[in-house]
Amino acid sequence: MWKWPDVIARNLLVVCDFLIFERGGNNEPANFEKIQRFEILNFVLGNSLTVAALVRSRKLRSHATTAFVLSLAGSDLLFCAFNLPLTASRYIYESWILGDTLCRLFPFFFYGNVAASLFSMVLITINR
Repeated sequence: MWKWPDVIARNLLVVCDFLIFERGGNNEPANFEKIQRFEILNFVLGNSLTVAALVRSRKLRSHATTAFVLSLAGSDLLFCAFNLPLTASRYIYESWILGDTLCRLFPFFFYGNVAASLFSMVLITINR
């Protein structure tokens, strides 16, 4: 008997296979842009669902760990929505094409998000 996690996992594997390999069956890697779009969409969706689930659950809102997990999910959501597309465009075009102002702001957001994620993980670890 099929269980929902199995069905979701199988469908996800089919989608990943479609994005990574071209339809012709020649097993050549597909465009990097397709893979990046798929990853960004999944990461944003996953972190959004995590935030929504934690905010809606009255039982979980009373735990101290929930605030730390919300902080981690929020920083990951910002990373996926802001930093990943900029990093992907830099990789695709092999140069920075987004202007001087964004070039100066990008490291601040990139390393700021990394620091926020690490800080949230440290607090979760200490709290446990």
